[in-house]
Amino acid sequence: MKDMLRWARCALTAILLLGAGAALAQGTVKIGVVAEFSGPFADYGAQIVGGMKAYLKLNGEVYAGKKIEIVIRDTT
Repeated sequence: MKDMLRWARCALTAILLLGAGAALAQGTVKIGVVAEFSGPFADYGAQIVGGMKAYLKLNGEVYAGKKIEIVIRDTT
């Protein structure tokens, strides 16, 4: 039983390390925003995204050689 658990841990570690390498190879960093964009609190969601876009406009959309992309999702 202990050998099987040790093997499973090693396999999981290997899978995670392989996935991390693939993530580093991507040229785009995606930043997710999950907020209210409809309903009574839609103004807050718009302000959050507006602030992020203003920051990117002032400081550039590239950080450490990778393009930054904002992914927006509504909570409703």
